[in-house]
Amino acid sequence: MLKNIAKTAAASVLHRSGALRLIDRPPLTVLGYHRVLGGRTEDVRTCPPGMVVSTEMFERHVAYAARHYRMVSLDDIEAACEGGRPLPDRACLVSFDDGWRDNYTIARPVLERMGVPAVVFVTTDFIGTRRSFWFTPMMLSLLRANGRSLARGDGQAIGWPPDLVAELDRLASLPRPLRAAQLNPLVEGLKRLPESEIEDHVAALVARLGPGASSSDPEPYFLDWDEVRSLDATGMRVASHTCGHKILTQVSEPEAEHELRASRETLQRELGRPVTSIAFPNGDYSPRHMQMASDAGYRLFFVSTRVHPGGPAGRVFPRPCVEDRVGRGPGGRFAPSLLEFHLAGAWDRLRGRW
Repeated sequence: MLKNIAKTAAASVLHRSGALRLIDRPPLTVLGYHRVLGGRTEDVRTCPPGMVVSTEMFERHVAYAARHYRMVSLDDIEAACEGGRPLPDRACLVSFDDGWRDNYTIARPVLERMGVPAVVFVTTDFIGTRRSFWFTPMMLSLLRANGRSLARGDGQAIGWPPDLVAELDRLASLPRPLRAAQLNPLVEGLKRLPESEIEDHVAALVARLGPGASSSDPEPYFLDWDEVRSLDATGMRVASHTCGHKILTQVSEPEAEHELRASRETLQRELGRPVTSIAFPNGDYSPRHMQMASDAGYRLFFVSTRVHPGGPAGRVFPRPCVEDRVGRGPGGRFAPSLLEFHLAGAWDRLRGRW
């Protein structure tokens, strides 16, 4: 709470004084979303809360951006990079990661009503399937009550690494029911492991506690190909987020190359047009991965970090994550100064991370 109050106060002072406009920024500001959901974001059970923005807050974010920035499309950015008309001052792009179905059912109508373009970076292996990312079954198992509750010692019994055993024991000691935000350290800890190990650990946990959802869940989590093509044709361009959302720094070079090349080939086949833009999963990559992506045919690169290694000049765009708490003041109301504070990277600068 104190941190939020301090950030709100700093944002308000800098915003009212006009100082935020004086901060040196990249030529393109990107709002990087994942999911847009109705209802309370605190109730989400299928992904970390930091991946979610409420419909109401999303509408306020986009309305603010449309008033104070020049909204551009992926086509505008590609044309500027290829020597066409340059981007306008304060150019801004709305983006989404992964290809969640709510991008189509909830975000799309909002953007269409406001006349704002966007881009959706999709993980092609998940499109048109009922698959989920590994954190979804884990969170459902820990948060829903149709299995048994987590107990101290469960992590050790199923052979989890010591640091994650300690985290599971910590969760087991908390009052019930658990909340999704309390699982964030566990999710981040698992991300440090190779993908195959993550999946094995999650499967062992779900087998011990019981699944949190049944096969009768009504809707898939991700878009199908008809929805992807519809988005691409009507203002929400589609680009690559690799095949299976593998963190490139944690897989072999041949597997990383496959993630890059095969996703582009699949998208080009399904969309019937060239695909030249990619967003790196989890923001993790090296200059070698940037070169591999360039060799695979990509020309525009979107990254999660404001400071990024490697990449051709003018074609690498920082894309900080935007979620429900961004722009939400201590009283729960939308605070434009906080959104601008985040987009300008002011908090990162104050902490010496830029």
